[in-house]
Amino acid sequence: MLDVITKQEYWDWIAQGIAPPEDETRPVLSPLGRKLRRVLDACGGKSRLLSPLRDRWTWANQVPIAARLYQLKRAQDAYILSRLRGVKGKRILEVGGGLSRVLRVLAPDNECWLMDPFEGLGNGPLDTPIIPGVKIVRDTMGNRNPKIQNSSFDYVFSVSVVEHVPLEFLEAFFVDCARVLKPGGELLHAIDSCMFDAEDADHASARSYRERMERYIGFADRPDLGLRFSATPAIDTSLRFSCRYATNPDNLMHMLHRRLADDNNVLGQLVSLKAEWVKREPEDPMGKASVRSTGHPKTTACCE
Repeated sequence: MLDVITKQEYWDWIAQGIAPPEDETRPVLSPLGRKLRRVLDACGGKSRLLSPLRDRWTWANQVPIAARLYQLKRAQDAYILSRLRGVKGKRILEVGGGLSRVLRVLAPDNECWLMDPFEGLGNGPLDTPIIPGVKIVRDTMGNRNPKIQNSSFDYVFSVSVVEHVPLEFLEAFFVDCARVLKPGGELLHAIDSCMFDAEDADHASARSYRERMERYIGFADRPDLGLRFSATPAIDTSLRFSCRYATNPDNLMHMLHRRLADDNNVLGQLVSLKAEWVKREPEDPMGKASVRSTGHPKTTACCE
């Protein structure tokens, strides 16, 4: 299956309690931050110095989460959780999850693993985190780390990772994903992708993303790896941006542009692909794989 996460899907996940509502307000504080807040609450009314600090702290932590934290990753997290909600007693591997928002939800009912080199890519962590109930392997998928055994996981997934894998390393990445999946296991990737208007289709940035899309589609049916798409792809390289798609807000795109100015942030709009593979059971034919129909008509709206 290869498609794009839509706004309606994200809103449905909010309604189902898979994603938190965007209008909720709550402080997002570390344990140390909560202690500091209690000190400010206790002393703020008595101190000319601390009172403004307490008021500023209260305001900063009661801004709606939508204004402070919303980004496309929230929809991507919800997509993965919508697929794995209710799963129990399974072995699950997240690739490149950093501090891993998703595994924290899944770990109480499953054996969860995280593979990440922790090199700080995309503002990710540099130090190996401690995540309750999660076993961590500090490495990159594609290196065939012996700690991750062959055919050992029911699910392998990633959020906003595959787009960072260099094209020349993409084959090794998928080979390793297939290696660690059990027969019948599922491979789920939420992949950032930039889409462009038709008039910008020949721009270098658009061509670059289109090349990546072609490579993803190239893994649609790989008998040599035992992988096949779980359903017929609903999109192809002719896709253009659609207002139906969940996206990053413009203020976040501006922040990204200030950090790394490029035409992608100006001409394109960031969306998320949802890509799903199944590893064949041993008795499956290794020729042309049959795939389930998604029931969705093939769209003519996407492109990278």
